[in-house]
Amino acid sequence: MGEKKITQILNTFRQIYDDFGSYDKRYNKKVAKPIFMFAISPGGWDSLLELDKTARKKTGGGGIAPFMERISKKDVISLKAFSLEDSFELVELRLKEARTKKVKNPLSPFSKKCIKFVHKVSFNKPRNVLQYCSILLEDALDEGITLIDVKDAETILGEYGISLEEK
Repeated sequence: MGEKKITQILNTFRQIYDDFGSYDKRYNKKVAKPIFMFAISPGGWDSLLELDKTARKKTGGGGIAPFMERISKKDVISLKAFSLEDSFELVELRLKEARTKKVKNPLSPFSKKCIKFVHKVSFNKPRNVLQYCSILLEDALDEGITLIDVKDAETILGEYGISLEEK
């Protein structure tokens, strides 16, 4: 997406944000102030900041500068990468929601080494962790596996082209 399109999109958000006062006066506190949430990778955020810098040099404050000026540094929330501990917690929570009986091992039917493997092949993405665990659960059930260890995970996920090795 080019600089002009990005600027156009961000200016639309800026205008909606700025026009709130007019709507609030017209509709007497019946309109909620808009809140925008953007999710962007750290690299993408750095690129946006760089684009703002270069655009300011070119235009003297036009382009995306008016939009970026409305973003307070205190409103920027930087999330850390999804860690192995986060993967353990996510799997435990999802399994706990589905359980009908209490179990000793909150990761059951997964071994810790299995979850470590799933975390590695998921590229630290929670969505992938859940998807891969779902695949493992379904296939393990079909195959009669009661404890899914790392070898089972490598075999089952490997059948779907999910592995640590590059093909």
